[in-house]
Amino acid sequence: MMFERYESYRKSGIEWLGDIPSEWEIYKLKYVVKKIGDIDHYMPASVSIGKPYMMTRDMFEKASLINFSGCKQVSEEDFLRLSRKIKPVLGDLIFARYATIGTVCYVDIEKDFLVSYACVTIKPNHQKIVGKYLFYFFKSNFFLKEIKNYVNSNTQDNIGLDSLYRTRLIVLPYEEQLKIVNYLDIKTQTINKEVTLLEQKTAKYKELKQTLINETVLRGLDRAVKLKESEIEWIGEIPEGWEVKRLKDLGKTETSSVDKKIRDGEDIVKIVNYIDVYNNGNRELYNSDNYMLVSANSLQKRTKHLKKGDMLFTPTSETIEDIGISAIVLQDLENTLYSYHLLRLNFYIVIDNKFKKYLFNNQYVQSYFSKSAKSSTRKILGLTVFDNLRVAIPPKREQTQIANYLDEKTQKIDNIIETIQTKIALLKEFRKTLINDVVTGRVKVA
Repeated sequence: MMFERYESYRKSGIEWLGDIPSEWEIYKLKYVVKKIGDIDHYMPASVSIGKPYMMTRDMFEKASLINFSGCKQVSEEDFLRLSRKIKPVLGDLIFARYATIGTVCYVDIEKDFLVSYACVTIKPNHQKIVGKYLFYFFKSNFFLKEIKNYVNSNTQDNIGLDSLYRTRLIVLPYEEQLKIVNYLDIKTQTINKEVTLLEQKTAKYKELKQTLINETVLRGLDRAVKLKESEIEWIGEIPEGWEVKRLKDLGKTETSSVDKKIRDGEDIVKIVNYIDVYNNGNRELYNSDNYMLVSANSLQKRTKHLKKGDMLFTPTSETIEDIGISAIVLQDLENTLYSYHLLRLNFYIVIDNKFKKYLFNNQYVQSYFSKSAKSSTRKILGLTVFDNLRVAIPPKREQTQIANYLDEKTQKIDNIIETIQTKIALLKEFRKTLINDVVTGRVKVA
């Protein structure tokens, strides 16, 4: 794609910005905004029906939209009290100043809502700057580098209000700002639609993969086989030669006392942590130098080391939808234990290791765990829940056939998903580069 350049450029005086179009100026943010503010540092209680209380997780990165559907709700009383200090209105910007510093959102809707104190509300002076242009400029590489100079890293990374006022930006003639906004609105909306379609495609392939696993794990490969009642409501019928067994009949579910500390007098070991299982896309664990280093005593080393065939589970979660995630250990893990945030199933009987992966990562097992999770805050699965989980076990030869079949079919689906995700990544990178080049004057909008 060919882009036009401006007629003349001059030095910006900022090393990481370089040259800018001759008619453009560098200003501090304080000269083009009316106010930057946040609400009191107080976390209001949630209510079932109330006013939206927006946090950084509710900000869409790809567009200026705000995700009100998943927002926390607060009472009318808290809304009125907290909004006295500052309240976002149409045309304002929401800027994250803690943790995900620089995430920005443009308020393009007339609606009463609050913004968490982890964010600030920026009120542009609309006589000097177009609010939507400021939104796009905040996404530029230059501005992201600029705010790094003001980040306070004493505890959690953050940027103060005074520092934000001092950040520099490029200001250009008002009519040119409008042209840039109109151009980027059209271009980014086109890219966003393509990204959305590809994301929907990805979701469908992931659903197809899970459906394939669900059906094959419970029905096998022979669609003509005679079925029998499993006597488990959520499983239904299973092939005649299969058996239903409780987890406690398959093996022993074990906890661990190995934490993330290093203590004097103990040996250094590696541990598989909660996140190593939860974020494990292929649900398989191998030897790795990326596991965390901690210390363990001799008893822990003897009883909590991981060997080929072990199954690890996540017994806690913030939500019931993703509790009980599991991964299969496919090698004897050298000098590697498992953390106290996980449970291990140590098998008594021989089951195909690859089949185990599919046996415990399907819709039916997930449904059982979701219904069994306890606590009103962080969800927890007790040992009794695991012990009482019932699963359908085919003969060993069929286990291997099913595992091989699913490995082949799911790999093909994964390859398709990977190709789509590569396209999405390229589109997002193009969108980012386009915004950066336009708002910093690298290219001219016709």
